[in-house]
Amino acid sequence: MNDGPFSLKVIFTGVSTHFRNGIVAGVRHRAVLPDASRFLTDSITIEGYPNPFVYYLNPHFAHIEVFSDVEQPEAGLSIPQLLRNGYVLSGVRLQVGNGIPNNDLDLSDTAMGDLSTYDPSYEYSADVVLGGRAACYFDFDFGTAQFTPPDPPLSPAGQISITVETDGYPWLLVTPLNGNLDAPSFTKLELGRASRNVTLLVKNTEVISEFVDDQHEGEFDFLFHYLTARGGIPKYIVEGTPGLTDPISATGDRIASALESLGKLLKGQADDPDRFYDELQTHQRGQTPACSPAQFG
Repeated sequence: MNDGPFSLKVIFTGVSTHFRNGIVAGVRHRAVLPDASRFLTDSITIEGYPNPFVYYLNPHFAHIEVFSDVEQPEAGLSIPQLLRNGYVLSGVRLQVGNGIPNNDLDLSDTAMGDLSTYDPSYEYSADVVLGGRAACYFDFDFGTAQFTPPDPPLSPAGQISITVETDGYPWLLVTPLNGNLDAPSFTKLELGRASRNVTLLVKNTEVISEFVDDQHEGEFDFLFHYLTARGGIPKYIVEGTPGLTDPISATGDRIASALESLGKLLKGQADDPDRFYDELQTHQRGQTPACSPAQFG
């Protein structure tokens, strides 16, 4: 057992959008993992380029993984109808159940991409940010926040971490977002009682089978953050988003091939859901600059 205080460090990677400064009443800092599990295709105009770009976005999946200095149960984090081996099956709100209120959550680095930088008319969707139409909320009232910018090639994507000191071994309060009658109204989710310092990796990323053939290494994936916007993904941005440094339009053949791959993925989910999530556990990753967190407020 480690000496010193108890703590939970939560690291966000992939598509998580962070709302601060009172945007959510009564919550100092809300991380929203939008439901990015659908295939999207459209076109977007970027200021300075004469023609719009056709793009597609492969599905991303919300997942929570536990790390500590002791071995974790192989089953991972599971709650009937809500979580399977850490994968979010139905929308959940997460909170540190036994956090100690001793820090104010100010970021030490504000370099994290702000959605209004690329779309100055950005307004958040109350349904998504406040009303539960998301894969996951992670709410914090206190803690120490730190943004780590991308550092290719070791860390192509940025990360934000929030560390909360806890009163004893850390645990999560899990609440359904959508009134799922088959799920418990709330759950105390213990993260292990053998380590004082636990790390959660909260991801919203795609699977490796999609990544390998993804459009120009997923350069448009940052647009998933705009699922939190009123009106959804914009048709026009004033500059390239993180990772979008050399935009190339997707061809019809490439989109068709991506849809064919998605069909195989969905068939596997329908045929054997347990095996589907087990395979996601093996293959999921998010290692492109476009899969960095974003903020607003």
